[in-house]
Amino acid sequence: MVEGARLESVYTLTGIGGSNPSLSATSERTANAGPAEMKAELLFHQRIAYDDGAVVEMVLWRVPQPVPPSVHGLKYSLFYGRPGVREVGYDNERGKGDHRHFRGAETTYAFSSVEQLMADFWSDVRTLRGGK
Repeated sequence: MVEGARLESVYTLTGIGGSNPSLSATSERTANAGPAEMKAELLFHQRIAYDDGAVVEMVLWRVPQPVPPSVHGLKYSLFYGRPGVREVGYDNERGKGDHRHFRGAETTYAFSSVEQLMADFWSDVRTLRGGK
């Protein structure tokens, strides 16, 4: 944990290799459900509040169909900023696909794995926090 930060909630991800992460918890879908009946499944949610007012919030879902134009079966939103100000964000939005927000600029993001996504996000956060 980072000094000056408070962990507010966490779900544990296991086996997050590539685009097929899993969570050891009950799924929202039933064993007999077909693809059209499957719901998004929350895999990970974590919120960290820093003493200086900054917040990190990370949410990752498994979705039954890719969010176009993304081709993987994940929906995610990673946020770092302050109330009303997004300094860093990674997400995949319908119609936009995987992309990154950094200090007001939006660029395409080449999603390869959950591990790389998290590494890239935390690298940006550390850069803005002066290595903290």
